Amino acid sequence: MNTNTIAAAIQHLRLPFFVSVIGLILFLFWMGLLRFSPAEIRHMSELADASSLSNWLLQFTNAPFLCKLLGALEIFAASSLIAGTLVPEMGIIGSTLAILIILASILFLLSLPYPLIRLHQGWAPTTDGLKLFEDLMILGDSLFILLQYNRRLKISL
Repeated sequence: MNTNTIAAAIQHLRLPFFVSVIGLILFLFWMGLLRFSPAEIRHMSELADASSLSNWLLQFTNAPFLCKLLGALEIFAASSLIAGTLVPEMGIIGSTLAILIILASILFLLSLPYPLIRLHQGWAPTTDGLKLFEDLMILGDSLFILLQYNRRLKISL
């Protein structure tokens, strides 16, 4: 079996799409549910206090509310991606919402004071800095999924 045959089988089965969408759904559900836990609310409150980007927002509301709102949006995005398997428009809504959530997360993480730490051999990302790499991969995944749902919608019209 040569690589062209394997690639054709992968494409025919739409494996990249299914692996990507299942991974994104699981991630969004997991993160969405986690946002309602007291430990996550406490952690997000600490990060929000340290962030120059979200500090102004805390004048109008509180961090626990924002954390729960984010969780609800993540769960809605995951649910929309699931519905997108039958109704491509819902997949477009879910993947677009995922893109917006991840872009907001990237901006939030970039506004933290210490995404990198100095080590004796150079610089290394902190735990929050590593989240930037994760968010970039999820952003690419979300963009890919949006394009796939958009392509399915055009084919079904």
